[in-house]
Amino acid sequence: MGLTLWHPIAMPPRQVLAENLKLLMAQHADLGTLAKLTMRSGISNGTLDRIRRAEVATTVDVLERLGAVFGIEAWELLVPARKRTMLHSVMEAADRIAAYKVASDPANPQI
Repeated sequence: MGLTLWHPIAMPPRQVLAENLKLLMAQHADLGTLAKLTMRSGISNGTLDRIRRAEVATTVDVLERLGAVFGIEAWELLVPARKRTMLHSVMEAADRIAAYKVASDPANPQI
């Protein structure tokens, strides 16, 4: 049996973005409506509505603005919530390992 290098995407990026937008809006009461999100992000109500319904592709600029409003990185909007949680756990573990290595390095005395 050969190695499969390509796997179909479980959910199209446009749908991932829509689901994440809905989830983030539900988690942030101050951003729970399109009107509130429009006021904070400067993104038009119509554009946000089309993104939320997965009807339109968007730009990196819009992703960056949405990420800033919700306090996350733009790329996180394109990662399914389940995988995003897992990625954060891996990144935290990597940070702890890096901090441990620095702290235990004899060439790096601690004050």
